[in-house]
Amino acid sequence: LEALRTKCRGNYVNVDPSNAECLKLVEDYGKLISGINTQSVTTPECAETSASPDCFNYAYLLMSYWANDNSVRNTLQVIKGSIGKWKRCAFDMPYKKDIISSIPYHKNNSINGYPSLIFSGDH
Repeated sequence: LEALRTKCRGNYVNVDPSNAECLKLVEDYGKLISGINTQSVTTPECAETSASPDCFNYAYLLMSYWANDNSVRNTLQVIKGSIGKWKRCAFDMPYKKDIISSIPYHKNNSINGYPSLIFSGDH
């Protein structure tokens, strides 16, 4: 870990491709932590669609049922037919990650009277 800090100088995501030592250390570190559930280190790593209540991801499965329930959508005043089925993470949606924080956008929407349900990760 100390070598990783020293050789990568705090940059572990967009590693300089010419820094071979850092690239190797980042790769090795990734292998070391591959079995750890980084969203909840005290729970086992499970498949995204796991139906086991012991898995951290189980809440995501329940969330999908909740967010797509008609009574919930009515309570949140979602106009019928205005949006499709809710998905927790739309990995198939092309986007460019160029916004450091969306908090100013949420604030602007709130000031202008638009209600929001902000999910963890949406900020």
